[in-house]
Amino acid sequence: VVFSSRIANLLGNFSAGKGLLFSGISILFCGIISSVRGWFQGFENMTPTAISQVVEQLFKVGIGIWLAVILLKYGVEWAVAGAFLGVLAGEIVASLYLVIYSLFKGGKENVGEQRLEFKSAFRQVGSGWIGFGLTGLIVPFTTMLESFMVVNLLKNSGINQDMATALFGIQSGMIGSLINFPMIFAIALSSAIIPSIGYLLSSDRNEATNKINLTLKLVVCLTLPCVVGMMVISPNIISLLPYTQGWLYCPP
Repeated sequence: VVFSSRIANLLGNFSAGKGLLFSGISILFCGIISSVRGWFQGFENMTPTAISQVVEQLFKVGIGIWLAVILLKYGVEWAVAGAFLGVLAGEIVASLYLVIYSLFKGGKENVGEQRLEFKSAFRQVGSGWIGFGLTGLIVPFTTMLESFMVVNLLKNSGINQDMATALFGIQSGMIGSLINFPMIFAIALSSAIIPSIGYLLSSDRNEATNKINLTLKLVVCLTLPCVVGMMVISPNIISLLPYTQGWLYCPP
């Protein structure tokens, strides 16, 4: 939030400052959402996760488009900020739903009672998050590198800022979404299977290994056809996307 304008300048697009400001605020609510979802997923209760995701996306898309249309008359910068405000609204509503759900239905899990000092609790949590946390950081980290590099490299090649931003928007918004779509299967399976694997590791390692192998096979069977399809008919897929004709092959 404090350095939103400077980060926008480093990205090569100073007009993204307001959007970064609102997205920075949403990080707080993302932390709340992840914590509460993780709590219920640990007990293999996927209902609050599923409902909160649907509610979150409905508000993100609905309010984001509505605000972008209303604020467009003040310029593209404000329209983009309106879209980010929609993201913030979705995170707030999802956080409220999860907190209310946990207050009314979160006390039914039998977790026992164990008091830990802060250092001990932090050590136990820290030792467990590294494996899952680092794998979850790979995609956001590469996306962040693209954000800093692509627009600046396009501008250095002679393309003006508006065109560079538009081309990066096509790559990250439309094409990136298609590329990430097969990953939905892997993410969904991992969210469902991690709690049971964690439980089995302490009781039946062979069963945990079998579940991991089955999950990997399912991921490969679901995503491999998507990979082949995107490689073989990528021009046809691009031709179906709006606003890409004439943009991807335009001269500098």
